[in-house]
Amino acid sequence: MARKPKSLDVFHKYVGDTLQVVKGESAQACVLILSATLEQALMTLLGSFLMECTTADEMFKPNGELESFFKCTRMAYCLGFIPDAVRKNLETIGKIRNRFAHETIMIDFSDKEVSDHCKTLTLPKQSFLTSTVTEHEFENDLRVRFTEVWGRLVLYLLFVASRNGAPRTPDEEGSAGYRPILSATTSA
Repeated sequence: MARKPKSLDVFHKYVGDTLQVVKGESAQACVLILSATLEQALMTLLGSFLMECTTADEMFKPNGELESFFKCTRMAYCLGFIPDAVRKNLETIGKIRNRFAHETIMIDFSDKEVSDHCKTLTLPKQSFLTSTVTEHEFENDLRVRFTEVWGRLVLYLLFVASRNGAPRTPDEEGSAGYRPILSATTSA
């Protein structure tokens, strides 16, 4: 399947379905599925600011500028779409995902490396969401911590993506979104 940002309409249902899928699944399935969904949210955020064109699509393909979760995270941060705390959480989830994806034996949240990474995951200081878990659960159950931070990150990324509106499409003169800049530079 092609690696491509999803539309915001499709994504909202996708997130709800994802939570239902991981309930009762192994830690490995939980981490891999939720991380893939988070990567999709990150791609949706970046894609919402790109023109709808082949060049933008190619950026998300293998060997493209945005081919990986890590590269998408760095780009979103460097463009100012996400604050440093979100970047750190995304990078930590990427490390947790990699541990599960590349381990040859079954591991869970009690694995030392996974546990150490999970303990660094943080909730935003200010959030428009009320937590559905107690502080005790968040501090003591690493699966709960991972899932709660994941949910906040997905919602944050989709919120930022939705603030941009529809992606621009190229026209014969370039992007309609940049027409005022183009006319100012060519009329002088």
